[in-house]
Amino acid sequence: MNTNNHIKIKKNMRKAIYAILIIGLIGMLSACGSAKLLPADVSNRAIALEKVEDKALVYVYRTSMLGGAVAMHVDLDDVRLTTLYPKNFYLCLLDPGEYVFTGNAENKDKITVTVEAGKSYYIEIVPRMGIVMARCEMKPVDVVEGQEKVGKCKLVGLNPEAQKTLNYFIR
Repeated sequence: MNTNNHIKIKKNMRKAIYAILIIGLIGMLSACGSAKLLPADVSNRAIALEKVEDKALVYVYRTSMLGGAVAMHVDLDDVRLTTLYPKNFYLCLLDPGEYVFTGNAENKDKITVTVEAGKSYYIEIVPRMGIVMARCEMKPVDVVEGQEKVGKCKLVGLNPEAQKTLNYFIR
């Protein structure tokens, strides 16, 4: 094989590799997920809720951009509650009692929370590096930090009690 043919093959291989990389990059960018956001006024009212006498307010949120294209599912007592992407939150109004929140990504992480009426609780789902995709950690957060972080997020869902309280019904 002469050197001209060898150079042409190298150039063609280089072009093929670049094409594959560009197609892969486009595919990754188009796979970036997002959840359907609720209207900004509803989100603002959900953030501003101070307390509900007979219910506990539970905010579940995700702020980190790590693994941003990976949906992190959240279950409440083994029932799918929501899917969170970066800068999203979900609001539950719950009766006093004990509840298990489960984050689902490459792994499952559970947190048990005992809630009291008239109080607010914040649970952050934190992405971590995984083997194939992002992993998750469910972490309780104090009220001050939770309010600050939720204030930077957009609302993606409300449980039925929260819908009634905010007078916004999801179809």
